[in-house]
Amino acid sequence: IKLHPFEDYLMYKKILKEIDTKDIILVRDIDIFALIEASVLLMTINSTVGLEAMFLNKPVITINLWKRKDTLPFAERGAALGVYKSEEIAPAIERLLRDNQLKEKLEPSRKELISYYVGELDGCSSDRVVNLINKMSIASSKQRYIEKTLLEETPVH
Repeated sequence: IKLHPFEDYLMYKKILKEIDTKDIILVRDIDIFALIEASVLLMTINSTVGLEAMFLNKPVITINLWKRKDTLPFAERGAALGVYKSEEIAPAIERLLRDNQLKEKLEPSRKELISYYVGELDGCSSDRVVNLINKMSIASSKQRYIEKTLLEETPVH
């Protein structure tokens, strides 16, 4: 289990001691991308790590047991498998591990979601950022020129 940097490590350690298992490892300070790459799937409650797993073509399960709208629309948009009852967690894991048709069904929505949030994964993102900065800089210069011109033309009484 990869803990969020602000989660209480001792609480999880206590729970694991109570269920007496050695099969679960708690980690906090670890390269998240290496961990995702080594995983066969990712489960998240409400984290952009789900999107990062999608970048790496990993199936994602989102867990929402609070009867509220998902904060991140991964399941809603068909890019992840949503779980809304605790008893659905184990079957969801089994489905994503074994059902290749389900993984294929999620793939187009996953690609669409990635495109929506980060644009095309075509190696040209730096060019797009530079172009955006240039446009913003030009717009800012034009705005300063307009403001300066208006101030010069406005008579002071």
